[in-house]
Amino acid sequence: MLELPQRHSLVNQTAAALRKGIRGGEWQSVLPGERTLAAKLQVSRPTVRAAIALLEREGLLKGQRGIGRRIQAEPVEPAPVPRDRVGVITSKPIHQMPPVTLFYLNELRNHLQEAGFRLEIFADPALEEAKPERALDKITRQPDVACWILSAPTAAAQTWCAERALPVLVAGTVETGLPLPFIDLDYQAVCRHAAGVLLRHGHRRIALFLAGAHLAASRLSLEGLRAGVEIGSRDDAAVVLVEHDGTPRGICQKLDQLLARAEPPTALVVSRPLHVLTTLTHLARRGVGVPGNLSIISRDNDSWLDYLTPPVSRYTFRRRAFAERLSRLAVQLAVDGSIPPAPHWHMPDYDPGETAGPVPAR
Repeated sequence: MLELPQRHSLVNQTAAALRKGIRGGEWQSVLPGERTLAAKLQVSRPTVRAAIALLEREGLLKGQRGIGRRIQAEPVEPAPVPRDRVGVITSKPIHQMPPVTLFYLNELRNHLQEAGFRLEIFADPALEEAKPERALDKITRQPDVACWILSAPTAAAQTWCAERALPVLVAGTVETGLPLPFIDLDYQAVCRHAAGVLLRHGHRRIALFLAGAHLAASRLSLEGLRAGVEIGSRDDAAVVLVEHDGTPRGICQKLDQLLARAEPPTALVVSRPLHVLTTLTHLARRGVGVPGNLSIISRDNDSWLDYLTPPVSRYTFRRRAFAERLSRLAVQLAVDGSIPPAPHWHMPDYDPGETAGPVPAR
């Protein structure tokens, strides 16, 4: 009788079940279709598809047009390939990465070298698209990669990796319900704290100003701001989400629209340092004083913010501690092949700076 795969390593266990069924005579010449196998093994079709791809690489199956997957009488045993690389999957090439990302990649490279692994970066802008499956499939067909680091991934990329049970660590926030380990800053706690800071300054109209509202980190940021307002028990306070396209022109257009409102927000929580820079310079061009007319808190940090005046109110984090924690998880994943699908939150510290101040008098 064909054994059902166990859930703790679904793709590998499904491949093992198919392999055993083939060698035990369950199927003679041609493997049944994916739908039939999925129902028989009680797994999803993507899991069956990934398991079949594994058996094809082993030489046990061979796809033929119009026939399906033909069972090979004498499967070719591939030579063992040492898995001594850790791959970073990202949509941005190195020259477009922010300094903080380059820092943790360098620290990660050093820690991996000490453990006997090499770091390699696989960049493809197609990973930002709604359907990144082709790019991911091409990247992950590397036989000598022990595990993957998924950097700032979209929900589609996360889902694709989770369905195939790849050994993946996400450097970012994972979508709710996906069984993937991840490490990120605790944006919900950060924005909850930011709401408290602004409420104490008298602000009652607060805007979360960001690009990519569909991302998990953005949703957690909005939840954190709203929770902070609720904790402050301010019925007269409101939080609004203002999404822009991430370009300087798009940021400026959204700021102009905000300033033209009958009751514009008196405080902004801005998600990324480069967006903070565009926001501050555009407000200066418009003659809007910060924090005299509008308060700003940067949710994120980068080293060049130290050179802006007035000093930006922002959340900073210990980069080396974050990089070391990420590296420990990556080494464990590369050595063991899996780690528990749990979140690893890193809590930043608040630097009050000078751009968050009292609400302007009417």
